[in-house]
Amino acid sequence: MSSNQTATPSPIPPSPPSPGGTPFEPKTSPLGRFFRGLLRWLTGIAVVFCLGVLAMWYVRVRPQGEQISQMQAQIATLQKEISAPQPQVEILQSLVDVSKAQVALAQGGQDEARQALGGTDARLVKLEAELPPDQSKTLQDARSRLSLVLSELGSDNLAPRNDLEVLASLLASLQVPTPPAS
Repeated sequence: MSSNQTATPSPIPPSPPSPGGTPFEPKTSPLGRFFRGLLRWLTGIAVVFCLGVLAMWYVRVRPQGEQISQMQAQIATLQKEISAPQPQVEILQSLVDVSKAQVALAQGGQDEARQALGGTDARLVKLEAELPPDQSKTLQDARSRLSLVLSELGSDNLAPRNDLEVLASLLASLQVPTPPAS
């Protein structure tokens, strides 16, 4: 060999052909082919199932999450409205107190009537801040009538009964402004 010539590697002889005439393929049993097909089907089913879960998430769950957040905001607003002073409730509770006192007087129980009217003045004081100014005179008349009833309870039953009727009519005449609908 001369220095100009380089040695070329000899080519690798091709692998001998397999008995079937094609390159080497592992033999598969019928059970192996069955499981390979089963695996393909199960993979396809799993992919379709995952796509269904994703579709369900975007179609049902995600919009419901938005609805839930809107409803929570509404709940917070309504809880604020509920916790706000409600003059109509105070008026009705005062009327209930007056009615209890009237029943107690009809049964001859002046102490029970005094107990029934025990928290009424505090309710009327609370109402002063909540009612419009044009009704303050009616509310002051109701408070003075209440103090008159409480002072008369030790004497006869006729004067407190009449004053309780006047007090009930004064309370019934109080008008609560309705809040604007939202």
